[in-house]
Amino acid sequence: MKEFINFTMEEKPITRNESLLIIESMIETTKKKITKLDSYYSLMWGYLVLIASFLNYYLLSTGYGNQSYLAWCLMIVGAVASLALGLKQKKSQKISTYFDKVLIFLWSGFMICILILILNMQFINFQIIPLILLLYGIALFVNGGILKFTPQIIGAIVAWIGCFIAFRVEMKEQLLVTAAVVVIAYIIPGHILFNKAQKNV
Repeated sequence: MKEFINFTMEEKPITRNESLLIIESMIETTKKKITKLDSYYSLMWGYLVLIASFLNYYLLSTGYGNQSYLAWCLMIVGAVASLALGLKQKKSQKISTYFDKVLIFLWSGFMICILILILNMQFINFQIIPLILLLYGIALFVNGGILKFTPQIIGAIVAWIGCFIAFRVEMKEQLLVTAAVVVIAYIIPGHILFNKAQKNV
C-alpha cells in the first residue's frame, strides 16, 4: 500500500502546455487535410479508365473484339502506382487521421468488390460495367462526404445516372458511358482537388 501511495505522489501533474499539446493532437486525428496525393489518385484512375474505355471501344469497333479486354491491363499500372503512392503517403504523413483510415478501408473494399465482379463476370453475361459504375457512386459519395468535397458528391450522382443508363444499352455504348462518367466524376474533381491542395501547402 505504501508503495502505491509513494508512486502516486511521485507522479508529476500535466502542465498547461502539455495539456494543450494533447488536445491539439486529438483534434488533428479527427481532421482530414486535402493533399496533392489525394488528387493524384483521382486523376490517375480517371485518365487510365478513360483511355482503357476508348481503347476497348476502338478494338470492338474495328473487329478486334477478342483482344479488346487487353485495354484493361492498364489497371495493373494503376494498382502498382496506387501502392507506391500509398507507401509514399504513409511515410510523409506525420499524423494518420481517423478519416485516412476510413478512406483506406473504403477504397480497399471497393477494389475487392471490383475483383469479385471480374472473377465472376461470366455468370452475369459479362455485364459488369453498370455494377462498377454503381460501386463508383457509393465510393465517391462517401469519399466526397468525408472530404466535404461537393464535386465528388456530384460525381457520385453522375456515376449512378451512368449506371442507370448502362443497364439499358449494349456493351460498346456502356464504354462511352463509362468514359463520360470518369471525366465528370474523377478527372474534373481531380484537377479541382489538385488546385485546392496547392492552397493548403
